[in-house]
Amino acid sequence: MTEVFKKVILTSNVNGTVFKIEGDVTDVKATPRGSILFAKDHFKNRDDLAIAEIGVQCGLNAEYIWNELHPKLLVLIDSWDASGGQMNNLNFAETWHRLHGKREIILIKGWSSDVSRILGLQFDFIYIDGDHAEVMVRGDILSWLPKVKSGGLIGGHDFDHPAGVAKAVNGVFGERVITRVNGSKLIGDDWMVLV
Repeated sequence: MTEVFKKVILTSNVNGTVFKIEGDVTDVKATPRGSILFAKDHFKNRDDLAIAEIGVQCGLNAEYIWNELHPKLLVLIDSWDASGGQMNNLNFAETWHRLHGKREIILIKGWSSDVSRILGLQFDFIYIDGDHAEVMVRGDILSWLPKVKSGGLIGGHDFDHPAGVAKAVNGVFGERVITRVNGSKLIGDDWMVLV
């Protein structure tokens, strides 16, 4: 399976649009994310970090988390929902290819709320970037917040997404939400809360 995804030329028809992915999947790199950069400073000199990412898609951000924070454990949760067809299979395969061989990474295919109920771990940092609908973001936050260690962080991406990320985040955390540091908006439209 590794060889198939080192060099890839795949064509997939999604909602009538044909996508062609060509080349080495690891050529594409994630853009920096503000809450991850904040976490890097917040957890400076820690080599025992446990981190979870909710909503992984193709593993770009997971790879960025790995490279920036060097966690002892990185748990990646995504439904890679079968209703998305071939593209979700490609996303899972790309995630696996980007991260295989790195120590202590666990990929879990499942719905976020279900996984949170059965996963008996605590995390220093949980990054949420799954379904952006208000009700889903609120569900992810409420499911995963109890699993954040005291002194840890919970954060996510696309705060200003029109589907309702900000409404969900503000509804749960109110004024505790951080979207700016030193007067500047967090890179990547991120948000975070110190727990």
